Amino acid sequence: MMQEIVINKCHGGFGLSKDATLALASRKGIKVWGRETEFGNDEFWTIPPSEQPPFVSITEREERPEEYATYIEARKKHGWWLYDLSDEDGFRSDPDLVATIKEYGDAANSRFAALSVVEIPDGVEYSIEEYDGLEWVAEKHRTWG
Repeated sequence: MMQEIVINKCHGGFGLSKDATLALASRKGIKVWGRETEFGNDEFWTIPPSEQPPFVSITEREERPEEYATYIEARKKHGWWLYDLSDEDGFRSDPDLVATIKEYGDAANSRFAALSVVEIPDGVEYSIEEYDGLEWVAEKHRTWG
């Protein structure tokens, strides 16, 4: 038997397209709303647009500190984020994620990603390693300093 793991196969970073993110949320039975920020990035929320706070970028935090704090608190509570996740929580081998990547193919990729499903033997302890966003699966082993 093999286990399947999603990795990013290009420099840039792991990320799902808006359509793939919405499909994954649907597979999980989670209602999310997507919106594009002024920087062209997608955000996903578990609350409808009428309840979402206005987007405030990190560069605006000093000019609008109260709004920024409100935005960050709401994002922590109601944001649904899938970017730059390690596999510590098993996310990269989640069957719903794997199925979404297989179904959407290249359309699952965010702007800076090329997602791929790799197979490794069951029972192998692994980690996802990366350089500048390009990832590979490595078998865990012992090291000494």
